[in-house]
Amino acid sequence: MAALKELRCGRVVADVSEPLPFRRRFERILLDAPCSGTGTLGRNPEIKWRMQPSDLPRFHDRQVKMLTRALDALAPGGRLVYSTCSLEREENEAVLEKVLGRLPDKILRRLPGVDPGDGFFAAVIPSN
Repeated sequence: MAALKELRCGRVVADVSEPLPFRRRFERILLDAPCSGTGTLGRNPEIKWRMQPSDLPRFHDRQVKMLTRALDALAPGGRLVYSTCSLEREENEAVLEKVLGRLPDKILRRLPGVDPGDGFFAAVIPSN
């Protein structure tokens, strides 16, 4: 937070599953989307028992809505990072394909057991 103050840039935390209460557009957006958390199974083994097959479409639909709204708030020339701690295609690539019609050029994926730490997915989406 101190680094943000030094750069004189603000931070807005918002739940974009609902319409945003302002019209401002942002040059940088991080959408850390709520997800199944399957990339954190090593630290959270209870996910195996908590998750149901019907949860993935519910997460997908919410993530699509959130990404669509976040992109609407992205300023021309800006960048949005879409991230989850999920390993599931339904929550990552399928969300991007549904909203963008394609996958962005810059995708980062970390797999537990292959890479150190938890698994996650991130995609950098430049504004049109």
